[in-house]
Amino acid sequence: MHLIRHLVVSLLWLAAPPALRSVAAQASPHGPAPHSTGPITFATSSTTPAGSFVGFVTDDQRHALAGVLVQFGKDPKLSAVADEGGQFEVHNIPAGLAAAVVVSLKGYRTAESATTFPEKGGLLALIRLERVPNHEGS
Repeated sequence: MHLIRHLVVSLLWLAAPPALRSVAAQASPHGPAPHSTGPITFATSSTTPAGSFVGFVTDDQRHALAGVLVQFGKDPKLSAVADEGGQFEVHNIPAGLAAAVVVSLKGYRTAESATTFPEKGGLLALIRLERVPNHEGS
């Protein structure tokens, strides 16, 4: 199971835009050191502006998804919608805030994962949503 999770994290990492991978690679001197909790992979970054949560959303075929709602906790001010390239940015997240990240789009399974925002720098995420089989209107 650990090997499968590692492979999924690696594939998501490869699907990310080069700019996001570049920033995440600077998060630690030994590479991005992402950690995965299901369909969401997180990496901290000292080069991302403080209070910023940025990332990239794809489907299970590694295609960018637009219109995806990404929420950090329950405060609606801490949410964003992914653009046509699947990228999102949420700003002004308080350091140390522990909350669930919830990612949703009609026709796809909602992804949710608990995390704690870093005390310094920002947070990066690679998110893969799985299509709901036989979903009407998709």
